[in-house]
Amino acid sequence: MGVTTVTQEFISSVSASKLFKGLAVDSHNLLPQLAPDSLQSYDIVEGDGGAGTIKHLKFTVGGKEQSVKDRVDVLDTDNYYSKHTYFEGVGEKLESVVYEVKVEASGEGSVAKFTSHYHAKDGADIDELVKSGEKKTGGFFKLVEAHLLANPSVYA
Repeated sequence: MGVTTVTQEFISSVSASKLFKGLAVDSHNLLPQLAPDSLQSYDIVEGDGGAGTIKHLKFTVGGKEQSVKDRVDVLDTDNYYSKHTYFEGVGEKLESVVYEVKVEASGEGSVAKFTSHYHAKDGADIDELVKSGEKKTGGFFKLVEAHLLANPSVYA
């Protein structure tokens, strides 16, 4: 099994606290509202939202309904850091995908750093999956940021 790691950084005028809440703490509530055509549900099935919580995502890709289980490994709200693992339903070529989000204050806003670790099954070519994942991460960030900029009272 090989691991491919990708890191992306995004600069935002949204405060670190608000951005982290949208990206990591409350994403299971926020994302189905922001992208109802592609994300049908993102439900907590076990836990209280903190470390150890298991969530179930149902989404559509290319007109096909899919689902994945997501485990919260770390949720550090004081340091704006989270780590979670997609561990079931990640496809034929992947064992799991581990996502880390770190948001830091910067000037009048913040910097969000996403690190994705794709754990491929032996011999699997995951280049296209990695490229697709990079695009989805950028889209996810832009969607949450745009919502927070348009709705400044959210997470105030």
